[in-house]
Amino acid sequence: MKSTSLLALLFVGSLFLTAQAAVDAGVKAGYDHSILLQQTPMDLELNKKVQQQLRSTIINYNPNKLIIYSQNGVVTLKGTAGSHAEADRIASEAAQVPGVKSVNQNMQIDK
Repeated sequence: MKSTSLLALLFVGSLFLTAQAAVDAGVKAGYDHSILLQQTPMDLELNKKVQQQLRSTIINYNPNKLIIYSQNGVVTLKGTAGSHAEADRIASEAAQVPGVKSVNQNMQIDK
């Protein structure tokens, strides 16, 4: 019973840290981060899964250049990419994650 409680506590703690990291990154990038604070634990878990997918499939993926937030399965990507092709690939990979209903790709292209 104690190990189940500990695992639940660690899970909630990891979701909080994920949310806080997203807020911190959003503040650094100059984004309105109020939407990040409205996310449910399920939204935060989906963000984490998208992040893991991008880390494992995008060779030059830089999490410091991308804000990922979701609401009810709709994932929004904000940040920068090196090209339109890279932005499209990131959005395509995010869409492959189970639980993602759609992806709003709001990324800017680095010049």
